[in-house]
Amino acid sequence: MEENELIEKNGTDAQDVQENPDSEETVEVTETAETTETSDTNEATEISASAEENEISEPDETAEASVPSGVKTESEPAERDDAEGNFTPKASKKTTAVLFAIIGVLVVLIVVFVVLIMGKLKKEKEQEAANKPLPTQSVSAVTAAPTGAEEGAEEAEATATPYVRKDYHVTVTLGEYKGLEVDFPSIEVTAEDINNELADFLDEHSEMQEITDRPSQNGDTLNIDYTGYMDGEEFDGGTDTDVEFVLGSGQFFEAFEDGLVGREVGEYTLDLTFPEDYYEDIAGKPVTFVVTINSISEKWTPALTDELIEANTEYKTVNEYKAYIEGYLTEEYTEEAEEQVDGMIVEKAVENASFSGDIDEEIEDLTVQYMSYYDSMAQNYYGIDGATLFSYFYGMDEEQYKNYLKDESAYTIKLQYMLDEVAKVEELSYTQEEYDAEFEEIFISYYGFADAEEALATYTQEEIDETIAHSLLREKAQNLITGSAKVNR
Repeated sequence: MEENELIEKNGTDAQDVQENPDSEETVEVTETAETTETSDTNEATEISASAEENEISEPDETAEASVPSGVKTESEPAERDDAEGNFTPKASKKTTAVLFAIIGVLVVLIVVFVVLIMGKLKKEKEQEAANKPLPTQSVSAVTAAPTGAEEGAEEAEATATPYVRKDYHVTVTLGEYKGLEVDFPSIEVTAEDINNELADFLDEHSEMQEITDRPSQNGDTLNIDYTGYMDGEEFDGGTDTDVEFVLGSGQFFEAFEDGLVGREVGEYTLDLTFPEDYYEDIAGKPVTFVVTINSISEKWTPALTDELIEANTEYKTVNEYKAYIEGYLTEEYTEEAEEQVDGMIVEKAVENASFSGDIDEEIEDLTVQYMSYYDSMAQNYYGIDGATLFSYFYGMDEEQYKNYLKDESAYTIKLQYMLDEVAKVEELSYTQEEYDAEFEEIFISYYGFADAEEALATYTQEEIDETIAHSLLREKAQNLITGSAKVNR
């Protein structure tokens, strides 16, 4: 059956870039070379920090979270899950929790999710994304076939909606931003961490073994065919073959799975009732499934022994392998802590700054646009709104969801203003060589333009210059802030 996944356009399509054709702001360019320089002079052009905030926004890293087709949580409305819009009798009570990565929404058009948070801390991602081109107030309407969809599904498409920029008349008064002091996070690799890694190792070397001497029980893997009947007739989406699932996992609705406990290989008739919170057109209605159990299997997991370690790793004993695990986890946690420290430092600089003008209105506008983005995305993939989607993945109610987006919008906007002001005050600049490299990264590698001429057919030189200016100068401003900080270890 088709597997639905939440994805973000990976940024290779030029349509993902936000256009700002109405911009009246300019970038000041200062030539460092003298007018009398010779033809072999290699002095670079420096571009000042006065670039304004009207630019093309760069999508953030791709993040994705998958939900098996037809599987849903206790409160989740079941969705049509095959290429023809049919459904399967999937769970209404249990589902595997999926980590949904939402990066700190520093890039306006496509913020996501993602990664998955997966060991990455939200604020560190915010700092990382903050150095990318300014997320101006605009939203992409994204339409894409789910990753993992059956062969023949349409390719993902994305479009960007032009946005006429608004001046919120925000001014920034910097507080202390150099020499900030933070404490390095404590790092500890626990016995539980090591045991989890060992469990993963054993799982990788486990095997499925067919069961023939006992009936099925929760935890077994069944291979089944099934046909569903309502009012004596087969119905669309109620039939499937060669389906494997773990009994008791909640992949199917509870009564369906309960009806297969204590069974042997063979054919069974299950007279059931669909859950009340199931598909709207069949919720609470009686249904009969004829199910054939083709096989019953269970996972065999080997014992953790020196022999297993020696046969499958570079180490000879379990203790040696545990020491290896502790070492690489310590290194991994340290790297994560270093990135977290950078986020803590920059966050302090934001807290120390003050902002005047209509910044509250700007925060509200950006919050509304993020909500619109998530609503559009959630509707495309699940037929629900963004608030409902967040409730499934994070357990947020609607008020918490709105407050979360508002907090993220506020931090995004203030961080950008603060970094831009630091770049201006410190008179930061970059060379033509850096400009060229950043153009290559953003417009050629990231957005997929063939060359500068092709990019200029879509965007003005001013838009391109401002995009690159913000990307480079914010990174330099952040490096200045973090590089001057004192970290207590």
